Formats: sequence, C-alpha cells, structure tokens
Amino acid sequence: MVRPHAMNGLARQGPIRILAAGDLVPENDFDLLIRAFAGVARLDPRARLIIVGEGPERGALERLAQDEGVIEYVGMPGAVDATRMLHWFERAHVFALTRHEGCGQDLPACLSCAMAEGLSVVVSDVGPIGDLVADGTNGLVVPPGQRSALSRALHLVVEHDVLRQRLGACARFTLEVEHRRRSA
Repeated sequence: MVRPHAMNGLARQGPIRILAAGDLVPENDFDLLIRAFAGVARLDPRARLIIVGEGPERGALERLAQDEGVIEYVGMPGAVDATRMLHWFERAHVFALTRHEGCGQDLPACLSCAMAEGLSVVVSDVGPIGDLVADGTNGLVVPPGQRSALSRALHLVVEHDVLRQRLGACARFTLEVEHRRRSA
C-alpha cells in the first residue's frame, strides 16, 4: 500500500522531502548529495533535503549547503533514535542513498526501512544495493560519484508524482516479497 499523502495530490501542493540518513562521514558522499540537490532545488523550489545523522563532516556539509545557496532547503536534525527516525520516514517522499564506489559491503538497514515505507529510492550503485534496487522498477540507480546523474534522478522523482508513487509502491512490494521469501 502506498502512503496516503503520496496518492492524494498533497505532494504537489507542499514540499517534496528527500531523506538521507547515516553518519556524516566522507564515505556516505553527502557532499555529492548536497551538490546534486542544489540543481534540483534551483529547478523546483518545493524540494527539501533532510540529512539525518551526526559526524565530523557536519560543519563542512553546512558550509557547502550555504555555498550552494540551498541552506534554507537543507535540514540536518542530527542523530535520532528509532522512533524519531520513523517520523522522518513517514514525512519523506524520497530516500537517497549515496556512497563512494567500493564502500559498504552491507545493505544499509535504512534503505530497507525506506522501501518498506513505500518511499521512492534513489541510490548509488555500490555493494549489494543492486541486488535489491532495480533501476526504473523499484527505484533509480545512479553510478557512484556522478553528480549530474544523481541530480537528474532526484529531479525526476521530485517533479513526477506518478513516477514517485509507482517507484514507492514497487519498492514496498519488493520488500514484502523479500520478507515472505525469507519467512518461508
């Protein structure tokens, strides 16, 4: 089931929230995400980026958002507990997962949570992510480190409600099927 606010047209009227989560460290490529998001925000001022997490890169990421002219569109609420993280998933429309090539051999739990919530996902093609996210089917997959590809993918899901809803519904279905397979 797709979340109601994704179906009832409210997304067109209010902000479209792109959520990212993780430690604020270079491996998570949040600097690339902010740069890519800046292009999206210039094209569609409804776009918002929320990066949940804490780490040594916080100051640099805040300065980058300022330098890119999107500081008023980027929120960085810090580290949150599981209950508060669920709140962010419920308010988001899109989940972005960016990582450096060769980084992370584990499938991040936050990606599975986002897909289970029915969020559209835009992910870097690293590690086992391609085993779960099929480009154009249940998410959008971009090459790691490619700002323009990431920006285009984010803009697509911000701008096109039907695509965003379809990807989110397929993401949720993928997780349901995976859960049933593991339970059998």
